[in-house]
Amino acid sequence: MMRGRRGGMFAAKVLTTVMLLGLLGHGQRAPASAPPSQRLPPSFDGTGQVRVRVVSSKDQRPLAGAMVALLREAPVDITEPLEAATTDARGMVLFSAAPAGVFNICARGAGHAESCEENVGLVAGGALESSLVLPPGASIRGQVLHVDGTPAAGVRVMAVGTSYHPLQMPTQAVTDALGNYHLDGVSPTGPRVLAFDGATPRDIDVYPFLPALVPFRSEGWGAPRNISVEEGEQARLDIQLRGLAHVMVFPRRNPEQDWSGVGSESDDRIQRVWLFERGQFTLPLRRQEGGFWTGLVEVGRRDLVVVGSSGEHSISAPVPLSLRPGVSSVIEAPYGLDPSGTGMAALFPRPREYASFELAGHVLLPDGSPAVGARVSVEKPSSSFGMRMPEAPAHWHFRFQGAGFVVRPGVGSPSVVHAWLEDGRAGSVTVEGQEGARVVADIRLQETGAVVGRVRLLSRWPFLLAPQLLVDEKDEHPLTHLELDGRFIIAGLPPGGHSLKLSGNSTTYRFVIQAGRTTDLGYLVPEQSSDATPR
Repeated sequence: MMRGRRGGMFAAKVLTTVMLLGLLGHGQRAPASAPPSQRLPPSFDGTGQVRVRVVSSKDQRPLAGAMVALLREAPVDITEPLEAATTDARGMVLFSAAPAGVFNICARGAGHAESCEENVGLVAGGALESSLVLPPGASIRGQVLHVDGTPAAGVRVMAVGTSYHPLQMPTQAVTDALGNYHLDGVSPTGPRVLAFDGATPRDIDVYPFLPALVPFRSEGWGAPRNISVEEGEQARLDIQLRGLAHVMVFPRRNPEQDWSGVGSESDDRIQRVWLFERGQFTLPLRRQEGGFWTGLVEVGRRDLVVVGSSGEHSISAPVPLSLRPGVSSVIEAPYGLDPSGTGMAALFPRPREYASFELAGHVLLPDGSPAVGARVSVEKPSSSFGMRMPEAPAHWHFRFQGAGFVVRPGVGSPSVVHAWLEDGRAGSVTVEGQEGARVVADIRLQETGAVVGRVRLLSRWPFLLAPQLLVDEKDEHPLTHLELDGRFIIAGLPPGGHSLKLSGNSTTYRFVIQAGRTTDLGYLVPEQSSDATPR
């Protein structure tokens, strides 16, 4: 995700003159000489408070002892300690000095699977509250054995989801003296519907997404083991380790490809080097001084994959290899460009790192007073998975509890940054900045409204695909926000009559917008589906 780093290219931020190039809100052009703001611009340089309440979906009772984590990286580095805390008897947890930034808030507890609120923002000195409802979960028990069959004590076993679910909060346990472990709060297996042509709900394939159990010690990684678990199930998975081998990888440009126009800095943009086995890539190597990657990993037949980016291109390099216990392997990995994003790089999440500048400001109500609970919408430069699906949301929506916000639009052409409230009032500002610069601009909301409803999703996490929503025969509205259960809101619509169409459905839904109010269209089902019951 977009990170609140205080180092790197933002360490020497330059406060630039605000360039208000377009409209402030709807139909208003920025005045030639805007009065200076009386509020200090918000910043990510500092800490704030995050308060989270966790309840059970079964009966809404508070869950004591649930683990809550602030996930800032994509994917989570499970070798590093989580920024986590445990709920008290009231189901509450307080992070009193959380570093400011944008992140996901996730939780899981005994008998309860994971639930997350994604893309929340915390400014320095600010506060943030979130409420998470945990669905029923599963548990897994088992025993870990060494190569010779003796119990393996002190091995960390972690359920991390699949390669397609990189942001999932891990659940972990350490084996006892007999090699036994118990993982509770595991997310059950669920089929995920992947629509390859995105046309209608009929043109789909269903794949089960299994949790993967990864055994490892500090000195090395075990290969992932997949297991299918149902809601409420107490499953068992025994693991026998196969031995470890040391791997050293030297990524190199493939000389058979045309690299003209691609700067040498692409060699520094290799984000990860993984060992890929049976659909899983949870065996990462560590980057060392000199640009090579090393690690001690469990043996077996693998594909080594180099993943990164070079400007607008993905790069990947699948290299087959066979590892033997105790035998070191030194590997040359010639990587190449993957302009279409359809190769191995498409399966790997791309970090939200791109050429950007920092935009800081406040969201103001139409009367100029501070707004509360606004979301700030920033256009994505590309999909988090290396390619943009036709129905994939094209904007990030970051929720900030107070009026202050900090986001990072991409450099290049002028960027339109929107802000909106749940009642439909919205506004925007058009800004431009150089890489690493800091721009300050407020967003004043206008007297607009919103349309809400619910649609049948073609797939859920991680490929959140839904029928395309067209308002007034136009492409995706930038303030279209979609939840994982199919609920949607389209904010920033001017008062008056409008229409909405759903791809896969020839029906035109006509509605009237009132300022500061929402219009509910109910549950919208594509015509090809005979089941009108929400899922």
